[in-house]
Amino acid sequence: QYQLYYHPLMRILFYISITLNFALALFEKPAVPRLALPIWATMLMELFCLTFFVIRLLHNRRFVPNQERFWKDSKSVLILLTITVTVIDMIVYIAMNATGNQQHAIRISRILRPMFIINFAENRQIRRGMRNIRRTVPKSASVILLLLFCIGMFALLALKLFQSRNLFNPNGSPYFTRLDDSFWRLYVLLTTANDPDVMMPAYDSDNWFALFFISFMIICYFIINNILLAVVYQNYRSQLREDIAKSVFIRRKLLKNAYNAIKTWCNDGMYVTRDAWSQLMRELNKISKFRGETQIRLLWRVLDEDNKGYIGLANFLQVAELLNVEVLEVKDQIHFLQRHFPRWYGSSFSLLVRKMVLHNIFVAFVIDAFMIEFNLNRGKFENALENKIQKLGLGVSSNPLKDNVREINEDTVDRPDQLIDEIDVEINDDTQDDDMIREAADKAKIRLRIKLNKRKNVEITLQKMFEGELEIDNDDEVAADNLQDVQADVTFKNI
Repeated sequence: QYQLYYHPLMRILFYISITLNFALALFEKPAVPRLALPIWATMLMELFCLTFFVIRLLHNRRFVPNQERFWKDSKSVLILLTITVTVIDMIVYIAMNATGNQQHAIRISRILRPMFIINFAENRQIRRGMRNIRRTVPKSASVILLLLFCIGMFALLALKLFQSRNLFNPNGSPYFTRLDDSFWRLYVLLTTANDPDVMMPAYDSDNWFALFFISFMIICYFIINNILLAVVYQNYRSQLREDIAKSVFIRRKLLKNAYNAIKTWCNDGMYVTRDAWSQLMRELNKISKFRGETQIRLLWRVLDEDNKGYIGLANFLQVAELLNVEVLEVKDQIHFLQRHFPRWYGSSFSLLVRKMVLHNIFVAFVIDAFMIEFNLNRGKFENALENKIQKLGLGVSSNPLKDNVREINEDTVDRPDQLIDEIDVEINDDTQDDDMIREAADKAKIRLRIKLNKRKNVEITLQKMFEGELEIDNDDEVAADNLQDVQADVTFKNI
């Protein structure tokens, strides 16, 4: 059910329904010219959207651990209430049109349509933003009230200065003769939308009146408005940081539960072994094509840096970040000359030419400059995987897999093609795991490369933003039945 819920087709249908639900404003009365549709057409379109939303909500309920909690969740309740109000509004609207009261028929549920895009799980980032705004406003209320108070004081002062001077706006309306009108004009001036038009009648009457508007702009626009911006930014950032900390804590709690489920006794302790890791990845592959055998062993090699054959909780908690790195499998391609003219391709002259090309100064400079920029935009696990891929000779630009490991014996030492030894060949501390990775890649005839994602996942980007400010104890226990109620024990470093 979980895999079906997040199937690409289901997600596409959901976004189509959301888009169609919002696009109804183009076709419903009052519609955009030449786009108006009859009532029955718009009603059928909206009914389709609501039906899909109900199916989506009930489908989500099937794989939620706590069914009772699901119906008490505010998001589910808001979606159901919005659907109920919309259906009632549709029935009333149809009835009024059927009885000839079209002039009194009004759709009041249109303002509730944004509730769908906010409360469904696919739009959690929008919901997070709305939630943080809701929590930020009360903390910034004092500065907001201070700004409104200053505008009110200047509005009262403007009323006393200009009310008795019989001034008029360019359109002929009275100039600062009511308190509400004065407040509104100065509020708009705070956005500079009516600057300098709002001050011209007073300035034409007396040039010294310009000091009033200059004082207002200095105090309200340049001072209090910037204080408000700083306070709102700081409070919003603080709320977002706490939200990310809670998300990280929940993720680590789930990973800890998974660790406890698959750990076994090994080397005088409970650890996750290589076999348990491989079995876990293969189980995930049964659900959906997750990782190939080469990638499974490569990921383990990155986690097990010391080649102990097992990993502890600290390393296992990094699995989520490691799996976020997308590794592409590319079919190993043999050079055209190597395939059709193998003896000439392996000759001494060919090896010498390839060595010269590989050591070309200009090519090396360009590649180094690119790799520096490339690595700066990567995380630590992307770099770790890239380094391991290159070390194993599994990169796209590496030598063919069959040429990576050569056996040297008495028959091959005297051969001319041993010039290959001069081409940056190192004797490294290859392990059994490294050999198994090479064998798996050789068997599948694939190479590996890291996919450069310019559009990073929002969750990953936010976690990296606050990475240096979060300190979460990995051993904290959660005393809660539902992870939505988890309150992380989080401390923040001083910025």
